[in-house]
Amino acid sequence: MHKLIAITTGLLASLLLVSGCDSTATAQPAKPASAGMKMLVLGMDGLDPKLMRKLLAEKPEQMKNFQKIIDQGSFTPLGTSMPPQSPVAWSNFISGARPNTHMIWDFIHRDPAPDDDAPLRLYQSTGDVQEVEVPGYKKIFGESLPWLGGTRLPLYSESALESFRKGPAFWEQLVSGGVDTTIYRVPANYPPPVSVEGRGRFRCLCGMGTPDMLGGYGTFTSFRTDITRDKDVAGGVIRKLDLRDNAAESYLAGPPNAFLPAEEGKAPPPLKSPVRFVIDPDEQTVKITASGTTAVLKEGEWSEWITVTLDSEVPLLGTALGLSPTATVRFRATTIGPNVLNVYCSPMQIDPLNPAQPISTPSEWAAEIAEKAGSYYTTGIPEDTKALRANPQGLTEDEFLEMVQNLARERHAQYKVALSEFTEGFLFFYFGHTDQLAHIFWRDIDPEHPGRLPEQDGKYDHVIEEAYLEMDERLGEALEIMDDDDIVIVMSDHGFSSFRRGFNVNTWLQINGYQEWFGTTSRDRALKYFNIDFAQSQAYAVGINSLYINLAGREKNGTVSQAAYTALLHEIGDKLLAYRDPDNGLQVIEKIYYVQEEFPGVDNTVAPDMLIGYAANYRGSWSTATGGMSSKVVSDNKDRWSGDHCIAHYLVPGTLIANRKITLDDPTLSDLAPSILALWGLDSMKDMTGRKIFAE
Repeated sequence: MHKLIAITTGLLASLLLVSGCDSTATAQPAKPASAGMKMLVLGMDGLDPKLMRKLLAEKPEQMKNFQKIIDQGSFTPLGTSMPPQSPVAWSNFISGARPNTHMIWDFIHRDPAPDDDAPLRLYQSTGDVQEVEVPGYKKIFGESLPWLGGTRLPLYSESALESFRKGPAFWEQLVSGGVDTTIYRVPANYPPPVSVEGRGRFRCLCGMGTPDMLGGYGTFTSFRTDITRDKDVAGGVIRKLDLRDNAAESYLAGPPNAFLPAEEGKAPPPLKSPVRFVIDPDEQTVKITASGTTAVLKEGEWSEWITVTLDSEVPLLGTALGLSPTATVRFRATTIGPNVLNVYCSPMQIDPLNPAQPISTPSEWAAEIAEKAGSYYTTGIPEDTKALRANPQGLTEDEFLEMVQNLARERHAQYKVALSEFTEGFLFFYFGHTDQLAHIFWRDIDPEHPGRLPEQDGKYDHVIEEAYLEMDERLGEALEIMDDDDIVIVMSDHGFSSFRRGFNVNTWLQINGYQEWFGTTSRDRALKYFNIDFAQSQAYAVGINSLYINLAGREKNGTVSQAAYTALLHEIGDKLLAYRDPDNGLQVIEKIYYVQEEFPGVDNTVAPDMLIGYAANYRGSWSTATGGMSSKVVSDNKDRWSGDHCIAHYLVPGTLIANRKITLDDPTLSDLAPSILALWGLDSMKDMTGRKIFAE
């Protein structure tokens, strides 16, 4: 029996997870024929082949390590997934198959018939989890009993957390075949595998999909004196500071405190951790105290990682049972002045030294990494783009770049440890800021982007390029420890395109008579999919590329019969392909993908009915992703998030560079897993559909 757990409300309910088995297989003497070989795969997210070729031609000295590998082997575009979203693409890589096997279709999935009153329920495809019964493995509390002081005490059931990704994972075959395997942050691999059995050692640290302590992709806190009240913004919270005698008190809010009673119809109050600020006007510093740790910062300085305790307020047994979890944060003193203070606080990270729930296999490996290389960001997408894009901003562009530089130094320290320990076997190491920097700073290299600001012309046009040059340095460090017979592969999950204009699918459906709304005002539209009158609608969109028919018998309020399904789907698809941007006459939709026709028999309670392949420079609008609507079908994207790749997949291939010859003209992400196994002399796994692309 599987039970969906939305991480945003379920993280606290897993704080008591305790391992009931050793997740690392005992290594045995038998090894594959290629024993002693090293294979290094560097995942550089979003590395675009067009930019790679440009930099190889224009800056050969600074791209010499890439060129060295290319001269030894190959460089080719790498076919990506459809849709070319990171969770889907990396799942293709892991499984050696396509979405009909691993069943990850979008960042956002939907439950078409939830048990409550909602018309549908959204969840993160690689962030939320499901609960499965695993006798003797882990214990996660469910029900609770009244306890002292009006609190509640948990009971236990034998359960584990499992991701929604299905199908094989290539490392299972490696370990089974006797290959020691180490995985640093491959995306779409959270929660960590319960166990990987075989003759080889297995270690992995989770990547994209790993939540912060609030259960999402990262919620920052900005403490400020220049606002009148607390304010929730997308991806963060702004807290008003009231300075008295140069001092102020506030707090960090954690997940709901399930140990306190909740008012009917409301969530429990949050776990909290107090924070105190004291300004020294003479030194022009601020002293920040959290959970007994103090950092004294000048304006523009960052603290080190600080461990904070979130108080569950459970008397007597709270500490003994671990009901007051710890998290780690970093502060930045943005503005310090007379009666003025602005302090940014990073999202609360799962503490690698004391994880509230496992983020590695074996579970203690996350702490071992921190002990060797220092504490670190554990959230799956740590680059805090939400703080940059918030109003008011939690981080300016320059401050965001500081944050990314701090992150890159952490990753570099871990990378050096990984390389120093790499004597044989398989190592995967992931770099994600190449992708996030391209998302944010693409408009600075696109002179036609509507979001460009004249005052920023030329200021940030070097950022993406410098990230590629940094990757060449990281590759060079690896080559120093690799022997001639060892294998080096550099790959990315997709390339990039400019995101100039956003297309709102639900607005288009409403205008064309396929969807009815309860209201058309801005307040109505703010209700998102709750504003859709499903009983009068034929189709709807949630996710960045996904469209669904309101199918009777599948959707809670379905209106479309199975007999009418195919004709309606193609009617909508044909009209989308024919649509032209009213402001410039350009084609908005490049290609329509009919999922049931491409993958007959796929589970349509999970899979979308249609995937929309946008043309270059277009993408599904921000509001479409969460089932929202807007006043216009197409509008300029003036958000700092100005580059993207969620378009027709063949327009944004990834990059593949290897010191082995590639024998196919059209390699794809799905080909890499069986090809990696073949290089170790191992067979492809069941359900892998990819081809072998490297010469023997």
